[in-house]
Amino acid sequence: RTTYLGTSGGGVNVYKDGKFSAFTTDNGLVNNFVFTILKDKKGKFWFGTYGGGISIYDGRNFKNITVENGLNNDFVNGIIEDREGNVWIGTNSGVCKYSGNRFLAYKISNTISANNIFTIEEDETGTLWVGTKGNGIGKFKDQNFITYSSKDGLCNDMVYKLIKSHDNNIWVGSFGGGICSFNPVLSKMKFEKLRMPAISNIPNYDYILSILADHNKNIWFGTNNGGVFKYNPSASNEEKYSFYKAENNQLINNIVITIFEDFEKNIWFGTYGGLTKYNPDNNELNHYTTKEGLSHNTIISICEDMNHNIVLGTYGGGVCKLNKKTNKWTAYTHKEGLTSDNIILMVYDNNWNLWLGTNQGIEKVVFNNDKVISTKHYGKSEGFLGIETNQNAVYKDS
Repeated sequence: RTTYLGTSGGGVNVYKDGKFSAFTTDNGLVNNFVFTILKDKKGKFWFGTYGGGISIYDGRNFKNITVENGLNNDFVNGIIEDREGNVWIGTNSGVCKYSGNRFLAYKISNTISANNIFTIEEDETGTLWVGTKGNGIGKFKDQNFITYSSKDGLCNDMVYKLIKSHDNNIWVGSFGGGICSFNPVLSKMKFEKLRMPAISNIPNYDYILSILADHNKNIWFGTNNGGVFKYNPSASNEEKYSFYKAENNQLINNIVITIFEDFEKNIWFGTYGGLTKYNPDNNELNHYTTKEGLSHNTIISICEDMNHNIVLGTYGGGVCKLNKKTNKWTAYTHKEGLTSDNIILMVYDNNWNLWLGTNQGIEKVVFNNDKVISTKHYGKSEGFLGIETNQNAVYKDS
């Protein structure tokens, strides 16, 4: 298996057979700031860069595409491939479609900010949708974009995320306008605002930090200092929303950074002030801070190990693991060999080794039960040039 990582200044870092190598401008990459990666149906890799355009890699050679070759802007924010094999590129100047032999550029509108594309999604019919900075969303139809903004009922014109749900509706996450959804196949567009009850009508619910769809098809939203609310789409109006706040002792802190559902269907909330565990079967709540054994109260990420023990990535306290049998927390920090105690992301590989993204590079941690057998750091001297990876700029090859 090969993993490709886009970095800020270090090009593309490639991890294979326990070693890192790198593609940079020295190897033919068009730019070392790689923000997005796509592997197309032909097996070619598309590297979208911030300021340099695109590099297409066929396994041996790079083909670089910039504004001189037809790209509408060299600042690339997102790339997807549709079901017909066309590649769509979201840039700071709109959208480009590559159909195998040429680029076609499309503008959302004549407003510069409106063509700054944050997100691209394809609906069940193969129709392309984009989210923009300041001009709402765009639907590609008949070689043009039809735009929908707040004037059409969209929750906000600053659209950071478009996600297709299991029922094929598309959910819109906005900056400052909360959340709305729509059915993309209806002939007449209708946006359904996720409206909160009057008692909860405070600005915090318009700024979402984390989202989880649980096994019961509830959707949990973590907010910036407004706690958590659960949305049950199948419940009656009075029961659709449930609210959890620190003031009611339902959360340890109201700034909810991450939400996780474990193997036993418990919901865990990682916050700036500790951790809360919620059992939906009996509504039992448990709070954890450094007083209960956490290594730090700022929880950035949550996952499970092979034995379904909860593992936390903290910013300042390294990794913290809860042993289900003893109900005790164990911390793994620089004392156990970690290069940094500031954990930004975590993922287990197929062999249940724990990979950590930190502010000083990447760390591979090998455990035997609760004991660390070995740690291996990947920084510049080990071939990982970027130090910090970019969000969503990762591809795990099969």
